Amino acid sequence: MSGPWVEVDSAWMQASRLEVLNMRTPRFLNDSGDTALVRSVRELATSYRAAGWSLADYAAQLGAIGRQDISARFGGDLTRAAAAVRSRMLVVFTPDDMIVNPRPAAEFARLVRGDTLSVPSDCGHAVFWCEPERIGAVVTAFVERAPVVTASVHGDVAEPQPARRAPAARP
Repeated sequence: MSGPWVEVDSAWMQASRLEVLNMRTPRFLNDSGDTALVRSVRELATSYRAAGWSLADYAAQLGAIGRQDISARFGGDLTRAAAAVRSRMLVVFTPDDMIVNPRPAAEFARLVRGDTLSVPSDCGHAVFWCEPERIGAVVTAFVERAPVVTASVHGDVAEPQPARRAPAARP
């Protein structure tokens, strides 16, 4: 599929370039070097094409990310949204995310008295790909653990602090 202004392969390269540049932290990008970044962009563009994605699919996915708001059904009130949660919750995020602001996730975890795993990483939004063993160990431990009821919440709304932290995985 091509449009009158840009060939699809060129458009996929541009979209992939933007994704690669925004998924990771500036330090990761600088430390990777130009050759690795060019290779990452080409591999990402090729993978989208091989998977049969259209540019419209990609645009729809980006739109969905931008519209994601767990509090929307509750008039934008995160506290009301948290009150509707009826299960244990583990919220995994990185404070180094360049695509999604991690503060609302940490605040929501605090409000639902959920467990959190904050994973500082130069991988940024791609932390799940860069730290699969560490994150997987904590998720597995959370799933295998019996439900726990928290009696109180600690933290500051301005700088959210989770009620409990998931145990850190050993390297």
